[in-house]
Amino acid sequence: MRQRGRFAGFSLYVSNSTVKEDGYQCYLNGPELPSLDFNTTCVTHGRFVIFYNERLNGIKYPTGYQISNVYTELCEVTVTGCQNPSVYGYDCNLPCPENCQERRCYIVNGTCLGCTAGWIGEFCNNSCPAGYYGPECRAPCTGYCRYIKPCNHSTGECDEGCSDGWTGNECSKKCSAEMYGPDCMYSCSGHCLNGVPCNRTTGSCNSGCKPGYTGEHCDKACSIGFYGLNCKEQCSNQCRHGINYCNHEDGHCETGCQDGFIGRKCNKILMQYIEK
Repeated sequence: MRQRGRFAGFSLYVSNSTVKEDGYQCYLNGPELPSLDFNTTCVTHGRFVIFYNERLNGIKYPTGYQISNVYTELCEVTVTGCQNPSVYGYDCNLPCPENCQERRCYIVNGTCLGCTAGWIGEFCNNSCPAGYYGPECRAPCTGYCRYIKPCNHSTGECDEGCSDGWTGNECSKKCSAEMYGPDCMYSCSGHCLNGVPCNRTTGSCNSGCKPGYTGEHCDKACSIGFYGLNCKEQCSNQCRHGINYCNHEDGHCETGCQDGFIGRKCNKILMQYIEK
């Protein structure tokens, strides 16, 4: 009983340094006196196993604790575990689950000591809920994935690309002013009215087309014989070589006028005055 009283109140730490506070406290005894043949299981890993005990002044300890002349009397300390950290089981011959962090698992039943990004659960066999990704599935998806699909549960990226108007690995960046469509792969026509950028989602010119162009994307020139805003103006029939040479933007005759007509649009009759 005296030896058990000296043994009582001890704690065990597993740490990667010799400082117990840096590690994980895997056992703390009390208030019952421990068995002298003591065993416990620590579900963690580290370089050092630290045995620690103390008696502090002013503290009332449970019955049976030896308060004075406390010694550490350890006849034998045995730390057992699999030599390979990526296996578990009685014979250390079962592989740890694939998604365990660093492929480490609890050597008794194979539960993971942590999961790789994108996985949760005791055996790390459950992917993150839709809309979340990363370590412990804490990060919400922030991008706009194509087909309104959730981001990749491990990386946060959009596996099938971005929705119209968005780009970047996580599809969280808007298209620049001159681009549109999925992953911003298409160029705007550049013919939107007053230089207003096209719609980054559809590529259409919400403000209309500048003179000489038509279509949803303002990428079509006016039909032959028409020009101007909304292609409503009709070309002059007096262009040299025909209306095919009427400029579709402002209506001027690119090859000049037929005989007897003047002006940029060849819509003025040439008046000849013969001096007597």
